[in-house]
Amino acid sequence: MLTRMRARHLSPRTEKTYLSWVKRYLAHYGGLNPASLGRADVERFLEELAERLGLGAESQNQAASAIAFMYREVYGLEYGGRKGVPRARGSKALPRYASPEDVDRVLARLGGRARVAVMIMYGGGLRVSEVASLRVQDVHLRTGELLVRSGKGKRDRTTVVPRAAFASIRQQLERVAEQHVADLERGAGWAPLPGALHRKDPQAGWTLSWQFLFPSSRLSTDPKTGLRGRWPVHVSTFQRAVKQAVRESGVPAHISCHGFRHGFATEMLRNGCDLRLLQQMMGHRDLRTTSRYLHIINRPGLNVISPLDRLPSQREAAEEARTQARDALDRWR
Repeated sequence: MLTRMRARHLSPRTEKTYLSWVKRYLAHYGGLNPASLGRADVERFLEELAERLGLGAESQNQAASAIAFMYREVYGLEYGGRKGVPRARGSKALPRYASPEDVDRVLARLGGRARVAVMIMYGGGLRVSEVASLRVQDVHLRTGELLVRSGKGKRDRTTVVPRAAFASIRQQLERVAEQHVADLERGAGWAPLPGALHRKDPQAGWTLSWQFLFPSSRLSTDPKTGLRGRWPVHVSTFQRAVKQAVRESGVPAHISCHGFRHGFATEMLRNGCDLRLLQQMMGHRDLRTTSRYLHIINRPGLNVISPLDRLPSQREAAEEARTQARDALDRWR
């Protein structure tokens, strides 16, 4: 199954997740040969996840995808698709996002590379895994563009570099350059390269441009080449830092790294960004995914101006009422 996943160029995280679910599936049936089990057994296992363990629709569907992949790719049995194992209906809850006030309070509690990472997440709409995978050559401060390579779905895209983060990003780039020089002096300094680039261009991994923007604090050996260098920092480093900052700042506990990405989309639409442009910057395959954020900003009481409020004699009273409504909403949050 691992060989099949690598032939399909699935991400390492997907490989780990799929194998974990398949192991749980096999353990549930006492290690029986999967070929001796059928669709009814798969459905029974998924029902067990929902009823006994109380797992949500997303986890249940993730398990279904992993098991369907195993049967399709290893055993030639199709349990996926429309006529395959039924999928759980996901929640239609609106995305939980970080408001500008929440972001300010969290940023005030962050420092170092974690602060720079959050500025990029909120300022450019990146996932935490995408931030961790950024390389020096992906950041273009001169044009204000940020290249996200092989994001979700293996798609490249371009988004914006927040101008307020220019100085912090430049300092991070300088720290990476200094560390890279020190690594080269001790015989390290190699950066793992995508695909077979290490064979096409053997010197590329030693250059500064291919180094990660947020490298690990420890040197590692690349299993492909046997060369020593720095892999990207693990996403849990940023997640722990954000969790601690959220706790210290007193903002709602549900705010996470992904909440900054939701906040980016919400504020971009609130300020008139074209939906198609936002779709490209967010890396969404389907416009309907981006359209979810319209439900967040389309609150008639806050965004629609009544004709009465436009009358010159009523503008002052309308603005005062609008301010009071916003203050009440902030207190409720």
